[in-house]
Amino acid sequence: MTWAGARVSQQGGGRTATVHHAGASGAQVTLRTDRTDAHGDSVTRTVVGADDVR
Repeated sequence: MTWAGARVSQQGGGRTATVHHAGASGAQVTLRTDRTDAHGDSVTRTVVGADDVR
């Protein structure tokens, strides 16, 4: 598995992550997010098979 950073932009009340998937046709995407609130509390969430690259 290879991890790639995502460019994150804010749109309205949410955020959008954009990742370049050149050469990954037919592969599944695993999404991992790390979040920290204003109090320093954090959580990591990993979603295996979040999407398929076509």
